[in-house]
Amino acid sequence: MNKMVFLLMSFLVMITLRSQSQAEPQDSSVKVPEGETDTSEIIFQVVEEQAQFPGGIDSLYRYLAENLKYPEDAKPYSGTVYVEFIIEKDGRVTNVKARHSITHPSLDKAAIEAVMGMPKWKPGRQRGLAVRTIHILPVQFNLPEND
Repeated sequence: MNKMVFLLMSFLVMITLRSQSQAEPQDSSVKVPEGETDTSEIIFQVVEEQAQFPGGIDSLYRYLAENLKYPEDAKPYSGTVYVEFIIEKDGRVTNVKARHSITHPSLDKAAIEAVMGMPKWKPGRQRGLAVRTIHILPVQFNLPEND
């Protein structure tokens, strides 16, 4: 069961991360004046160097498999919670929220708590500078089938 959930989450994370690299920047209309490098308030979707979980994508999968808890009161429910969060310039995970909620609030809460507990990431970089980046992580909750 845990291996199946882990593999499914891995697949969904990979798809999300790849789709982010093809998306347009959230603040593409915001231009930093020539000669200035202040990007402190801009939140990027696409950057030259994507933010990275410590140890890479495999470590992210392991982290989720170990830290994601299926709430007892949500056992009859399954589905995907899309968690949106920002990786700050110092690597902290902030502004965590369920972007697309599913049928039970406890599943949203469990997914948010797992993401909020993440260690610092290696921040994304644009023009050689660490920048704030936004991410959406699909967190899948599936119950094992009863035979």
